Parts: sequence; structure tokens; C-alpha cells
Amino acid sequence: HVAQQVMRGERIAGPVEAGGSLVQRQLRGRGQVVQLQAKEEVKDKKEEAKKEEKAAEPTWDYDPDKLLDEAGVNPEFKTAAQTGLAAAVAAGLRPRVHEAFRSIERSDELYKKYKAGGTRAAPGWSSLHNYGLAMDVYLFDEKGGIIDNNSSPKTWYKLFKQLNSHLSPQNFVWGEPINDADHWEYHPNWTGLAGGATLDKARKEAMEAAEAVDKAAAAAAATPTPAATTPATGTAPAATPPTATPAAAATTATKTDWMQYFWYAAGAGGTAPPPKVEEAKTKADESKTKK
Repeated sequence: HVAQQVMRGERIAGPVEAGGSLVQRQLRGRGQVVQLQAKEEVKDKKEEAKKEEKAAEPTWDYDPDKLLDEAGVNPEFKTAAQTGLAAAVAAGLRPRVHEAFRSIERSDELYKKYKAGGTRAAPGWSSLHNYGLAMDVYLFDEKGGIIDNNSSPKTWYKLFKQLNSHLSPQNFVWGEPINDADHWEYHPNWTGLAGGATLDKARKEAMEAAEAVDKAAAAAAATPTPAATTPATGTAPAATPPTATPAAAATTATKTDWMQYFWYAAGAGGTAPPPKVEEAKTKADESKTKK
């Protein structure tokens, strides 16, 4: 009866113990539970609203200028860069490609400025940018400000190191050892950063291979064509020289794209040199080793 009176809001006669009767204490407890449940529901709704708001935000664009789509960029480099940068964005970073492929003319221009006291830069053909195998990436904060050692002296290195943790698994080499923290190179066959000597050697061998292919093609063209016959079943078609990339086409007279052979040497796809050229290169390397 007491409980029913309390539930109806009727006054209970007689003295009330400190803290109220057992029934009153139970009711107060039930009220507190209801209040807590209401607070939890409000909290859950707020969290859900935040998630929906975040999902509605535009995804950070790491390549708004489509620099990775330029003709001189190596295809495998591009795929690796997109994978690594997308992972960095998913982890909360805001990377943005500042430069990828760089023409020889621009490299020479930047090198002149460097010699005059400007920012360090390599001359033409001494940078992986010229081969479509390097990129410079900047980081930005939530307000769109650039992150570097001037704007964020205490955190910039940690953030760039975090960015590298996403690019390194894609076979990128970080330029941090030469104080070029926003620079990454892609050449799976070469360890460490690729210097001028490595690039010069690989470019020379690639161009020699292209010249050999051109000579073979010219010799075949000069040979009298025999009477037409029906090709045997299963006969392999004649090899077609690779189409020249912009950088290679602008700097060599060879019809065959030597850049494809350069990329192959770097482990970035490309095209394998003809067997005879590769055999000659191997013998030359063995001869130098014996000496």
C-alpha cells in the first residue's frame, strides 16, 4: 500500500527515516537511471551528428593540379604515389604534390638560381624529376597553412616522418638524409638516393640500347624484301620500338624511346633492352670487375 501511495503521489503519514523510505529511495534511483539514459542518448546523437558532418566533408585532394597525370611521369611511380598519398590522407595527414615531372629546361633554370644563391637544385638529367621518378610533396594543416620548419618548428619533422611511413612501403626513398624532406624518389632496383653518377650511367646505357635498336631497324629496312609468303602459324610479330616519352623525344635523335630502358634499369617498369644489347652490357660489366 505504501508503494502504491508513493506512486500516486500521496503523502505518507508518519515519520520518514533519513534518506526516505526504501520505496522512495528505489524511486529516486530509478529516476537517476532514467536521467543517465537520457544523457547517453543525447551524447550518442551528438557523436552521430559529428560523424555525419565529417563524412560530408570533401576528401583532401593530394594532387589537385593533376601533376601525377603529366605525360613524363612513370606509370608505376604514379600508381605507387597515389597509393601512398591516399593512405596518408586516410591517416589524417594533408599532403599535396608540389612537383613531379620536371623538364630539363626547368632544371637548368633552377640550377642557375641555386648557383646564384637560391634554393639547392640539380642541373638537367641529374635529378630523378627529369625521368618522371620523383616528386616533391608539401604538408598542410587544418587551416590550409603549409607545414615546414619555420611555421611548425616543433612538429614538422614528426609529420613528414609520418608521411614517409606511408610512402616507404611503396618503394619510395625519402630525401631527408640530404636535408630535402619534401622530396621522394622511386627506383626499386637502386638502394638509397640516386646520385648523378648512377643516373648518368643508366641514361648512357639506355641511349646506347635505343641506338642499337634503331640501327637494327635501319639495317632490316635496307635489306631487300623477299617475295611475300604466308607466315607460318604461331610466328611472333616483329618487335615494335617503344614510343618516345616527352623527355626522351626532346633530347635524342633515336626513334626508340630510351627512357623505357632507363625505367627498366631503375626497376620502374619500362622495357627490357634487346638481348644482344643486354649481353654486351653484362660482358662489359664483368670485364670491368675483373680489372
